[in-house]
Amino acid sequence: MIGVMRRVPDMLTRIVLPVLEDLLSLQVWSADLDAPEFVPAVVSELATDEERQRTSRFHNVRDARRFLARRCCVRQLVASFLDIDPKELL
Repeated sequence: MIGVMRRVPDMLTRIVLPVLEDLLSLQVWSADLDAPEFVPAVVSELATDEERQRTSRFHNVRDARRFLARRCCVRQLVASFLDIDPKELL
């Protein structure tokens, strides 16, 4: 049946299309990794043991803090999408 358009059921347009729009959307996030909110004590709570060990290998303290802050941001962002506590992702 070439050239024949079939009507999309209403249920599909109400349920599937919004989900597809969410999946195909692009979101750009940014964070100031030097912001005061990223105090090492707070960020360290959301870091794994491996991440803490990696920070000890940085020669520059600023780079180590930013590494942990970046990991913390990503973990918080993913947790917000999953509607869970960021600590559950450790």
